[in-house]
Amino acid sequence: MGFVLIHLFIGKLHFLDVVPRSRWLSLAGGVAVSYIFLHILPELSAHQATFAEAFGLMRKLQSILLPLAA
Repeated sequence: MGFVLIHLFIGKLHFLDVVPRSRWLSLAGGVAVSYIFLHILPELSAHQATFAEAFGLMRKLQSILLPLAA
């Protein structure tokens, strides 16, 4: 929804007239976003079980150690 609003009101942003916009800069930004979605997010998804297991172990450790500390 946010992208739709930006697209609709981009003509109203007058400060963008002063800043030179490069097509190469826009292309580089698109490539960076594509890299995140196509490479990094699937890699994080592959390691999701490891993160979940580590978080579960941390919770168990906290439930054991917190009563001992009090």
